[in-house]
Amino acid sequence: LRQTRQRRAQKPLTVGMFNARWSALRKIASFLVWLDDQGVQMGTLDQRSVDRFFTHHRSQGAVATFLNWAIRQKLTRPLMPPHRPQARPAPSVPEDTIWRKVDELLDDTSIPSASRIIGLLVLVFAQRISDCVRLRQSDVSGHETTLSITFGRTPLALPEPIAELLRRYVSELEEQRTFVGGGPDWLFPGTTPHLHVSEAIVTLHLAPHKIDARRTQNARIDQLVQTVPASVVADTLGINIGTAIRHAARTGSRWGNYPELRASLSDE
Repeated sequence: LRQTRQRRAQKPLTVGMFNARWSALRKIASFLVWLDDQGVQMGTLDQRSVDRFFTHHRSQGAVATFLNWAIRQKLTRPLMPPHRPQARPAPSVPEDTIWRKVDELLDDTSIPSASRIIGLLVLVFAQRISDCVRLRQSDVSGHETTLSITFGRTPLALPEPIAELLRRYVSELEEQRTFVGGGPDWLFPGTTPHLHVSEAIVTLHLAPHKIDARRTQNARIDQLVQTVPASVVADTLGINIGTAIRHAARTGSRWGNYPELRASLSDE
């Protein structure tokens, strides 16, 4: 109530906020009525009574908040109100949608190869278009059987459909560079000599497939931290470790802290 009054002194309450506060107060009042019916007072409230109430009454987060306040105010003995499990947020882009767009790009030969490959790196490896256009040919390594690309510290082996597309692209690029000569070794050179392809051009090429790079990156990181530790995701995708940890925490990843195996191996 104090927080509500303070907020109301600064700006009017919205209808949604008023309804939320009103609902919370009604639930707390109902809880106090329930205590009266059970012949229990706040000072004598025990854990068994708390557990019994929450077993038969759902969606009582307001009551849990009230009990925590009452415990801090020493109005009742120390108790353990149940914690509400945080709902795992739905991905901004469903996983099946991402893989459907992967298949579309692999099959769509009407889009320039450079933009197709960049789109696939966005969809599969949670890369930003702005980072992809700055990749160098030296970031690609391997031979005929395995092709790897480096976004962070550790190279990533490309799945064969993408590897084959990139392999053909690099071969064609090498033939073109024979005539151009010199300049930076951009993996995706632009039409202007010595400059990489522009982000705007790639975005335009991918527009027919409605690929939202930012939303896709966030959704893909959410998916990846569910299958591998956040530190590994950060290490291989070249993203900040704090970003990976936040995604892991937000999605309820159970990997927890993952040991830095590389550091321990280097000490041996």
